[in-house]
Amino acid sequence: MKILGTENLVKTQYLDLKATEYEDTKGAKKYWVWAQRPNGTKGVVIAAVVDKGWTTLPIGAGYRQDLRLVVIKEFRVPLADYEYGFPAGLVNKDEDVVEAAKRELQEETGLTVKNVLLKSPYIYNTAGMTDESIAMVYVECEGEISKEGHEASEEIETFLMTPEEVRQLLNDPNKKFGAKAYIIMNYFARQGNII
Repeated sequence: MKILGTENLVKTQYLDLKATEYEDTKGAKKYWVWAQRPNGTKGVVIAAVVDKGWTTLPIGAGYRQDLRLVVIKEFRVPLADYEYGFPAGLVNKDEDVVEAAKRELQEETGLTVKNVLLKSPYIYNTAGMTDESIAMVYVECEGEISKEGHEASEEIETFLMTPEEVRQLLNDPNKKFGAKAYIIMNYFARQGNII
């Protein structure tokens, strides 16, 4: 495979549409249309738990009935429906991914980060459609749920869910889930933990 060139088709504030001409493995010229965040903007997704303090087992030490998973239900225009997932957003220029995670969690849920448990490298979700990369940040958080930080373009409801509640949600065939969130939600429903 060989990239021959890329041109911009459409530029917007948050997304560019591009067409790349490439040569396939048999030497044929083809085109691939894909999306890109402007200026190499990256994203962050926050897997968060609230510790209700029923046990002394540390986070990551097996099944804990005291943890509640922070799950959001957010209206997504491309779906024309609600998606269940985790708080997420863009990392601002010159902003550390952990600082972005703290900011986005606060804005979308009202909760604050108490402890960072794990941070992934930047990973790719839908490489056939976009070069967008995100980092997963796993945190323990605290506070009260609030909608005060929501923008007019955000319709978000926040839930603090037990493993059983997450299991029931995942078993509803009418619900839509973010791919990364589904994997972690499934793990939480089975293990009672996020890491």
